[in-house]
Amino acid sequence: MKIASEIKLAIAKALECRMPFAAHCKPNNSDVVFYADDRENSSSNDCDFFSISQWDKSLPPIKIRKKLDATTLLAKEFASPEQTVAPWKNECEKVAANSTDKAEYISKVGALIEQLKQNGGKVVISRIEVENDTRFNIAYFVDLAERLFSSATNSFRSIYYTPETGAWLGASPELILDCDSNGDFSTMALAGTLPNDETAWDKKNCIEHQYVIDYIANTLNNLGISPTVESTATIKHGNLRHLLTPIKGKQNGVEPMDIIESLHPTPAIAGYPKDMALQLIAATESHNRECYGGYLAVSDKEGVHAYLNIRCLKFAPGAICRYAGGGIIAESDPESEWDETTLKLSSTRWA
Repeated sequence: MKIASEIKLAIAKALECRMPFAAHCKPNNSDVVFYADDRENSSSNDCDFFSISQWDKSLPPIKIRKKLDATTLLAKEFASPEQTVAPWKNECEKVAANSTDKAEYISKVGALIEQLKQNGGKVVISRIEVENDTRFNIAYFVDLAERLFSSATNSFRSIYYTPETGAWLGASPELILDCDSNGDFSTMALAGTLPNDETAWDKKNCIEHQYVIDYIANTLNNLGISPTVESTATIKHGNLRHLLTPIKGKQNGVEPMDIIESLHPTPAIAGYPKDMALQLIAATESHNRECYGGYLAVSDKEGVHAYLNIRCLKFAPGAICRYAGGGIIAESDPESEWDETTLKLSSTRWA
């Protein structure tokens, strides 16, 4: 699929002017939705929006309202961004100046495995890959977005910018919640990763996946919702495959955002038990996750749709910072976990 030329021009202009915007496309859909938010004339009745919730849950969600479509944005005149906003430089350095060191990662994951052998549970540890190149300009990122939107058709694809978050691009295979106007919802347990080959699912991946199923089902039951857990299947995502279990039900009067906030972060991105996992992540990771591991939500006439923000990267002219994580349990092997995150990082190149 191609992104319409008008939308590509609008993405480029919004990035150049550093205006909050989002362009997104739902899974198995070719309709790219674009809107920008001039942050003028705020109204509580703005029901169509793209919302960004970062990993740090103490930070409020950032809402991009449907204020300007591509045509309207392209017709507007703006002051030079150099006169109105901070320069692009150092955007990626807010995360980290360098890629995660392999020896440090192996050492820290090895220590975590020893803890988990004593205490049980799961912890998701992420790492980053920083790449600097003079080719990385706004035109490059617009073309990269089009390649992503064309290739990752079974994922939620998005490119967005806000002054608070910087610019991000991603293709998430993981639905947190989809609620329609009839009160029906669907979510999924997505955990376990192997190369897209014939390798059989091992005990480690099956245990990791079951943690997520149990957590989601228990969380929904505690909200007064009785979910239906469907059969587990394997799905392909680029050069990877994952275990996926659909989970469905009725909202029973519970607001969609309350369900999302109760579910997030699931063991698929944090670990289990949650409090222990969050403490170990904070103690282990030396980079800032920022938007990685948070979620993206769209509110429109069809309902509320939220996706985990994974398979993503942060970008600025001259720099890209890619993110990937893996679930660590007592049965994990540090070298294998490094290899898994290498595969996940390669899936964000969208060549």
